[in-house]
Amino acid sequence: MVAFSEEKIESWLDEQRISDWTVVREEGGEQFSFEVELHHIPVDLTVLVGPNSLNIIGGFTFDPELLANLLDRKELWHQFRTEAMIVLTNVRGFYAFLDEDFNPTSFEEMRRISLQYFIYPDGASQHLFMNSLYDMARAEAFLMWRPEQMVSALDDQT
Repeated sequence: MVAFSEEKIESWLDEQRISDWTVVREEGGEQFSFEVELHHIPVDLTVLVGPNSLNIIGGFTFDPELLANLLDRKELWHQFRTEAMIVLTNVRGFYAFLDEDFNPTSFEEMRRISLQYFIYPDGASQHLFMNSLYDMARAEAFLMWRPEQMVSALDDQT
């Protein structure tokens, strides 16, 4: 028995906070997912609906030139790492630093950050679901934009 139906998840998607969603079905299986776009935060998240949990998935790949620029400026790199770790340790779920081949790596070698959060049936609610989507989206947006803001601010000073 599937704990979460497509209809249940769709009823939880708050149209005042979600601009669009698409249902993606796995051929021959019970699993399906939602590709979700949120209002006011231009990131896309995936909600993978499995037999026993909802898995909210986010992640992005950094611009290699931007990362190289930060790495060349050690003080900026240290500041970004500090700020990123604060965000990552406060967002629901877990995170991983990945290299260009999607293998786990250190912060210094990362090219991508992956975020995941599981919601189980015994604690599931629209409130938890929507707050989890927004928490992850805000974290992802900050991590995507902050390096560019830092480099741009420094370039403006010179």
